[in-house]
Amino acid sequence: MSIRSAGPAAVPTAEELEKWQNLWSRVCVERDEALDRLALAEARIGGLHQRVTDIGSAANADSQLSGAIINELEQKVRDLTNQVASLKAQVEAAKLETPA
Repeated sequence: MSIRSAGPAAVPTAEELEKWQNLWSRVCVERDEALDRLALAEARIGGLHQRVTDIGSAANADSQLSGAIINELEQKVRDLTNQVASLKAQVEAAKLETPA
């Protein structure tokens, strides 16, 4: 069934089109902001990973930190990395669901 045969109710009004365009614009802005936050989180995790690596090196050199503390810190970094990867996958999936 074509739009013409469906009658005037099937043709959106200018007001409806504007509403949907505004909504779409907000979705795109929110998606871009989420991607920016994700990039920031990835950068922070990279910094945390470097600090854990540095702590591990210092602990090996000084023998003051136990292996359990280092393992716990490394596990926390892995957990954060997995969370960011999951969020990134969700954002990518959302991008695929919405047309550009």
